[in-house]
Amino acid sequence: MHNKKFVNFLENHAKGSVQEAFSEAAKVTHYKMFRQVLDSLDKGLFYPSELHGITHTERVCFLGLLLSERLKMSEADTKLFLTACAYHDIGRQNDGTDDLHGARSAGEVAKYTDFTEEELQILKAVIEAHSLSDGKMLETIKKYSVRDEERAMFIAKALKDADGLDRVRLGDLDPHYLRFKESLELIDLAEELFWVYH
Repeated sequence: MHNKKFVNFLENHAKGSVQEAFSEAAKVTHYKMFRQVLDSLDKGLFYPSELHGITHTERVCFLGLLLSERLKMSEADTKLFLTACAYHDIGRQNDGTDDLHGARSAGEVAKYTDFTEEELQILKAVIEAHSLSDGKMLETIKKYSVRDEERAMFIAKALKDADGLDRVRLGDLDPHYLRFKESLELIDLAEELFWVYH
């Protein structure tokens, strides 16, 4: 299980805008769900890397929590979204450009989650889609025979944004690639979060 290092950092050591964001997050509807998702993570699932390892995933989950609140996601959508944030990179095998790591992650995620068949298909679809171009998103969702394509597209775009916000670690976050205006509001926070927790 996860060693709770990130939650300890947020609760006891975060300062500045990260501390303010955590104080805000601790009051939101889905904070408990965020904690459950983080607490269930097994560090051994992740490629041992500064770029795509557990710390990247933790930051994506936290940014995802903040984004879910701003996007007014339902409880069911938030659970799918935060789970996707948590498991989107478990198929990583290296730090290079790898369009197939999303498909590998999607192929593994059922082992670690408990969703209805439709929700599991959405989860797999959005995880696979996160490593592909936006133009392949709908095609990927259709591949999984998702009934509610609009819901899946919404969650897929949110996952791409939460993951994309942590591109600050690579120094190449381009705001033009973010899909929601609410994501743009989190750029400065994403940068500060990376510098204080990586």
